[in-house]
Amino acid sequence: MVFTCAKGAVLLGYFLTMKKRYVASPILLLTVATVWNVVFKADTPKATAEDIQNITAPQIADSRHPIEVFQVGVGSGETENDVLAQLSTVVYPEDKVRFLIDPKFGLGTVVHIERALPVTIKDGKRVITVRTWDNTVGELLDSV
Repeated sequence: MVFTCAKGAVLLGYFLTMKKRYVASPILLLTVATVWNVVFKADTPKATAEDIQNITAPQIADSRHPIEVFQVGVGSGETENDVLAQLSTVVYPEDKVRFLIDPKFGLGTVVHIERALPVTIKDGKRVITVRTWDNTVGELLDSV
């Protein structure tokens, strides 16, 4: 007797029929299969189309801080710094970088870079460009 709904039920059915030389009760096997599905599959997250959309093209909460998405293939590096060095963009220290899969697993990854806002400050003849997450000019000047 073979149930395909859970591997545990198949193994239990095989064990009972071979060791005790009788056919396992269908009710027992159904009970084991149901418990198996409830215990091991109840908390399994399901990926929706919206989840996939957020991975490939995430929603930008603040238009001043765009998000760039890069997909990196297998073997692109073992550390986060190795992966960032291979990207075709400059990553500034103020940018927020998020890896969907840790590069140390060697599976490839998707990198989200949320950019800090570049601001040019002119002070007399001196011009400096800073990248910031501050919301007001006062906060920015206090941090410089």
